[in-house]
Amino acid sequence: MTGGDKDVVATQERGPIAILLVHGMGAQNPGETSRKLIAGLSRADATLDPNQCGGTFVVGGQAIRLYEVYWARELMDDEAVGSFQMSELQSLAWFPWFNRRDHSYQAKSYRSLKLAWWCVALPVFNFFATFAYYGAALGFQVAHGMKDRIVAAPEELPAKSDTSLLDNAREAARSALPTAIGKLLDEYLGDVFTYMNSAGNAFHREADEAPVRPSWPGVYARIVQHFYDQLTAADADGCSEIQVVAHSLGTVVAYHAMTGLRFDANRRRDAAPIRSALLKIRRLYTIGSPLEKIRFFWPSLAPGGPGLVAMNLRWDNFVSWFDPVAGALTRFRDWGTVVNHRLLGGGFLRGHVVYEHSPVFLSVLTQGLCGRALPLRRTRKERWTDWLLLTGETLFAPAAAAVVVFCGMALFVAVALLIPFLVSLVLRQFVAEQTWVRIENISSLVFLAMIVFVWLIVPVIRAARVHRLYWSSTRTRERDS
Repeated sequence: MTGGDKDVVATQERGPIAILLVHGMGAQNPGETSRKLIAGLSRADATLDPNQCGGTFVVGGQAIRLYEVYWARELMDDEAVGSFQMSELQSLAWFPWFNRRDHSYQAKSYRSLKLAWWCVALPVFNFFATFAYYGAALGFQVAHGMKDRIVAAPEELPAKSDTSLLDNAREAARSALPTAIGKLLDEYLGDVFTYMNSAGNAFHREADEAPVRPSWPGVYARIVQHFYDQLTAADADGCSEIQVVAHSLGTVVAYHAMTGLRFDANRRRDAAPIRSALLKIRRLYTIGSPLEKIRFFWPSLAPGGPGLVAMNLRWDNFVSWFDPVAGALTRFRDWGTVVNHRLLGGGFLRGHVVYEHSPVFLSVLTQGLCGRALPLRRTRKERWTDWLLLTGETLFAPAAAAVVVFCGMALFVAVALLIPFLVSLVLRQFVAEQTWVRIENISSLVFLAMIVFVWLIVPVIRAARVHRLYWSSTRTRERDS
């Protein structure tokens, strides 16, 4: 019997292995993530049907049962509308400062110099993100013919007299783009904020912001329950072991479920089956994981510890070089040291969603499933396509971001110059040119400074209030007690 035949026999004797597949943020469809994973595995095993979307199949002689933890239904369609607030993103940039001041970080978890850098850099980055937000809104207005909303009929104009370009862009960003940028932000960043706020019982809205939907506070419990339902189903089906594959925000869901964040065993009838099933988890694969970022901004949502049970598992984390969401996991030692894998797949646009086709990821996954890494079939055409897409995205994404930021800055400057210019039209009738030019220039600088001041100080005020009410270490201890 050859070595390959022995491996096949060994895998057959192990019994079926369950894969718990947890998808990431966005409007996912049932089976969509399963199809992507199976299509990736089919590149390593030609006998596997790449169009299969779940159920039981065989990879490298090993029987696999796929259980998709589908939670997107909790935050889709109307449920997602209004979940993203720009003011919430702006205030989040100040959370590290308040975390540091409140001693929310564990001792020596971050170097002082690095923490100081991020406390200074994040508000600056966030300022440019504000430009990008309004610049993107203006761009979508032009691209989708939204300029008709700016030059509207009198009966369509708002009752107030201020119809400046900035007001139009703000209105477009809030309500006039439900099928474009607004919907995109609600479906992705909105998912993150809704899930985090629900996990921390920390929903907050100002008077001029969209109200919290009644269903949002229970989102965390319902999403984590989807994980537990599939986990106990895999255990009940007699799978020999369970391996978890989680992507993006799904890595946070899996981590919270496995560590038992807000898990009250006294109020759960399924506490014992959940603990029993957790003992069967042998491997955890996280792809495109934002867990380090979650810990940095919301340390109370990643407290660490042994979890619900003492699990003996291996944790592999995969990070694409151009993935803006993912990061290496260096501070998570709940089940031993995390093995981080760097890979090159996709650029700034696709880097977060192409892990299932990565030779690095598939090699480690098949090693965990079959006991040996299966060679990946990759044609020359696929290699060239990957490189061309990587190069194109690497060049296009920064250029597109620069254009969007420039549009936002131009809008910002136009607003700051518009009012002094209108005032100067009156002054020209009564004072000398040298005088009204100087007045116009000084007034423009004053307006620019005032807008910058407001855009910087308002997020600080909101962040201080929200952090004190929900995220301070004192408040966290009171909530957990």
